[in-house]
Amino acid sequence: MIALVVGPDAASAREEVERLVRAHDPGTLNTTRLDGKAVSFDEVIGAVGTPAFFGGGRVVIVDDLMARAGKSAQGETDGDEASGRGRTGGGVDFGRLFGAVAAENVLILVDQGLGSIPAAIKKAAPGDAHLFGGEPPRGTALVEWIRRTADSLGGKIEARAGRLLAERTFPQTWSAKPSNPAFDRPPDLDLLRNEIAKLVLAAHPASIDADVVVQMVAGAAEDRLFPLTEAIVTGTLEDAVPALEGLQASGDDLGRLTALVYQQVELAAVLPASGPRIDPAVVGRELGLTNPNRMIGVSKTLGRARMAPGQMLRRAIETDRESKRGGLRQTDDVVYHLLTMAIAPDPAAPNERGGT
Repeated sequence: MIALVVGPDAASAREEVERLVRAHDPGTLNTTRLDGKAVSFDEVIGAVGTPAFFGGGRVVIVDDLMARAGKSAQGETDGDEASGRGRTGGGVDFGRLFGAVAAENVLILVDQGLGSIPAAIKKAAPGDAHLFGGEPPRGTALVEWIRRTADSLGGKIEARAGRLLAERTFPQTWSAKPSNPAFDRPPDLDLLRNEIAKLVLAAHPASIDADVVVQMVAGAAEDRLFPLTEAIVTGTLEDAVPALEGLQASGDDLGRLTALVYQQVELAAVLPASGPRIDPAVVGRELGLTNPNRMIGVSKTLGRARMAPGQMLRRAIETDRESKRGGLRQTDDVVYHLLTMAIAPDPAAPNERGGT
């Protein structure tokens, strides 16, 4: 048997490997684990082709071997690809590896850092290979997972509290994937398990309710993203710089920040065309926003901005153009450019404040 296990959720991938080991070697006497980054390819082939010392099947787990395919696929020749042998460069021939697995043995390739199985490996794998992607649950399934985890840790969590925990830890992605995969931050089940364990202890002997979640669980990155977005759009340098440094220190994806800034500028440019007496929430409903009241906040931000909406939009477009042309190569450069543009005067339109 051959099993290919990847992330993006490390906990799901780890649990799947444990399940396979329990099914094929409950006592783990015939289980061997190898580091795919350090072990030679021939050593892996030797392990999967060797019968178990105690009889029966042998389970061989190799961590991070599939990552080699991602590094070497760029150099894959047309001949290798056409041959269908699964050679991905760097001396790693997965077709040869899969062919060497003894009938009674189990090979488990696991790479928690990969979000999907590399195409070359999938192509080389036999048709009956077990493929597993560690996609974490979302929505009601995630809330149910939170409930079950609380039970397993000796506690209870109310349904409303479970939903609130999901919203506070992964506010934009807990219920569904975003349309743009680049901005997806999947629920991290290891992180959630740690939070649940903390809440179980805090609430003991009672059930975890919403008040406990609010007191014990800090809001996720979006609690920092939105104030920082406002600071950039309004050109409030004294607020933007420390907030940006904090976001960078936490390792959050700045690509999500730039997307929010662009969206905020786009929405701000729409408001003046609607007239001063139109309720911003009405504009939000006409635009089809999921939360029309968001336009109220956009309107308030617009009132504090250093420049007119039209100027904001032109400068955001200029920044986006520079990024796509390669003038701004790093996401950090895009953010700094947006901030600089927000505070610099625009000599081309000195009297545009309040216009479009």
